[in-house]
Amino acid sequence: MNTAQNDAVTNYYSIYGSTPRAVVQGTVIPSSTRLSTASIFSSNNLGTTSFDIKTTSWRTQNNDSIEVISIIKKVAVSSLTTAKIYGLISEDTLRYAAQNGEQLHYNVFRKSLASNIPTNITLPTNEGDSIVLRYKISSQPTWGNTSATLILSDAATKSVLQANRTRVLASMPTSVSEKSTLKRFIFYPNPSTSEFTIQAIGFTEFSINNSVGQLVLKGNFSDKIQVKTTGWAKGIYLIHLNGYATEKIIVQ
Repeated sequence: MNTAQNDAVTNYYSIYGSTPRAVVQGTVIPSSTRLSTASIFSSNNLGTTSFDIKTTSWRTQNNDSIEVISIIKKVAVSSLTTAKIYGLISEDTLRYAAQNGEQLHYNVFRKSLASNIPTNITLPTNEGDSIVLRYKISSQPTWGNTSATLILSDAATKSVLQANRTRVLASMPTSVSEKSTLKRFIFYPNPSTSEFTIQAIGFTEFSINNSVGQLVLKGNFSDKIQVKTTGWAKGIYLIHLNGYATEKIIVQ
């Protein structure tokens, strides 16, 4: 349903000929190979990664756009400083009378989140550090159940470092924690060095206390606010919103 962008991805991986095809850790599997052959995948079993991805996505209120926030966190030692990231929106099930006679199609590629092919990003430097990626693309109200997929890969080998897929919610989530548990709000990045963003729905009152309970900042905002942390002492701070939601943020 998106020939130009789909072709761009297949050309990036040098996939030519009939589909479907499989790519395992950047290597295109020959079309003559049965995909049920265990040896294709066994060499990658029990692999580890130094990076984690948490993603959330939602439709805007007028249903003409999809927004995605993805947090990439370094969780172990790695010499990599850059990588490639690719994001896409796919539709779970599409009813369409194709020329080959098929009526139902699954995981239909709809649109790339940014570039047609994976793009370069700078990875977090230290263990525990994270970066935040934000995307907003136009969508069609006729799209059914959709999901957002982010794939982080090695720029040199095209092998996958980490990936995450999340369902696109009907509206902005009322919150996402580090474990992607829906709560009342989103805040990022965490840890923070100079500033962080709090995002919520509508008018919100907030207060921030340091680890000994002293009030550092309070106020209100609508939808989103950026909090400057320059000059704050390093440590753990507690964010309170509307008196019911509390989360921890680390200032480095």
